[in-house]
Amino acid sequence: PGPMLGLAIQEFQKIVALEPDTIDDHLLLGQLYTLKHDTADAKMQFEEARRIDPSSEDVVLNLARLYGQQGDIEQAVKVLKDVPADERSPKIDLALGAAYDQQKNIKLAIPAYQAALSIQPDNLDAQRALAEDLISDNQIDAALKIFEGITAQDPQDAHSFLRLAELERTQGHLDKAEAALAQAKALDP
Repeated sequence: PGPMLGLAIQEFQKIVALEPDTIDDHLLLGQLYTLKHDTADAKMQFEEARRIDPSSEDVVLNLARLYGQQGDIEQAVKVLKDVPADERSPKIDLALGAAYDQQKNIKLAIPAYQAALSIQPDNLDAQRALAEDLISDNQIDAALKIFEGITAQDPQDAHSFLRLAELERTQGHLDKAEAALAQAKALDP
């Protein structure tokens, strides 16, 4: 893959030179640099794409992912937060929540996941992440409600049935806990 990757990079460098205001070309060149582990050039391409369209979901997510891979979660959060709240997609809000979780800041992660769900209420990844953070924030009733919804939407999700069983047990609902545990065991013995 080394020589082919180098050739692809050379071709996209030419394309970007010919069409410098095309976001997709900068994104693809940045992704190629990422594959080559050339983070400086990848960052330069993603930043150039962001200059062209600061709210582009693909640009913001690629740039935040790059910062996250470099361990610079603070900069990843900044990139995601720079998109105005009313212009954020569910994916951007989900990524922002995950970045806050990496910073161990559930007080900010919870509203980010809620924002993602306000746009896309059936997003199971956002629901799971929100429920876990609600548990960490000792909002057990709210987490329980979310896990009930998750298991209704995805009856094959053994992990969510297991979490539901744990929450029901802590609430003293032993019959419900046993039923959820039986469902989890049936899905994943």
